[in-house]
Amino acid sequence: MNRKEALAFNLKTYVPNKPCKRGHSLRYTTSMSCVICCKPEKSAEKRLRLEAIDNGLKVYNTGKPCKNGHIADRYVKTRTCKECNKNAATRHREPRPDISLFKRRNSKPLGTAEVLHNLALPTWAHC
Repeated sequence: MNRKEALAFNLKTYVPNKPCKRGHSLRYTTSMSCVICCKPEKSAEKRLRLEAIDNGLKVYNTGKPCKNGHIADRYVKTRTCKECNKNAATRHREPRPDISLFKRRNSKPLGTAEVLHNLALPTWAHC
């Protein structure tokens, strides 16, 4: 079956006349790329994650760096790197210098418009 016939039958894959450069003969109809050669590293990562899910683990390790360069465990649920998650939590906990301690503890956070409004008023006019 060629690509045109596979598209007519809404099939995801087809067997071309000529195999890929590695000798595989199954291709996707939409991109015409080889099914086996297409992103093998992603399938390995997916396999590791699925194994962790099957074993009831909360984390797994791919051995590859994340987008920030950490080679650390990843959470099964979110796929995020533990180091990136820890750094984000630390940044979230840091106090904002533009808000007093009283306001941080006792009021809702100020929106951007309220902060700009308060900056435009003289100090004696703040409530």
